[in-house]
Amino acid sequence: MSSPGIVLAFGLSVLPLLLETASGGSLEVRGASRLGIALLPWLALAGVPRASEAGWHLGPLLALPPLALAASVDARGALGWSDLLPALGAGVALIALLAFAAGRGRGVYGVLWTVLVAGLPALGVAFGLSAAAGTPGPPPVLVWIALRTPLGWAWEGARAGSAFASPAFAVGIGALLVAVTVFERRRAGADA
Repeated sequence: MSSPGIVLAFGLSVLPLLLETASGGSLEVRGASRLGIALLPWLALAGVPRASEAGWHLGPLLALPPLALAASVDARGALGWSDLLPALGAGVALIALLAFAAGRGRGVYGVLWTVLVAGLPALGVAFGLSAAAGTPGPPPVLVWIALRTPLGWAWEGARAGSAFASPAFAVGIGALLVAVTVFERRRAGADA
């Protein structure tokens, strides 16, 4: 992750917690997981395709304090540590996978990241908004896939305010992106 990306993700992940604390609880995000909210900017920015491999490990390391703080706030509420620790671990693993792949991937990675990490959740939200307006909803398979991408998984965890869904599909997407970048690198090395 780039330095501005890290600063932006850090700020956006702690902002809801700071506002809630500064307001004395009057701006509390009721029925939402603070961990899910804090994961969203990290997952959105960690995998943005970039030209440099340097510093990929800084994102996951700097994400730990705000994510742990958000998890501890959630633990005071309805969620227990047995729900939060696997979600915290999966979230940090996803940030690491996406950040690792982002600096190594080129063409195919950029397309896959745009579709799997950014595109499908955005499409799911758009269909959800149109369904709320009275138009037919999205195809069920699209909803299923969109909610299991890294951003969709964090969004559902934030929105539900209850146990996070299994992160297996989201982690699988992260692993796929890493595999694509390794394959691209090997192919580029063989062509050189």
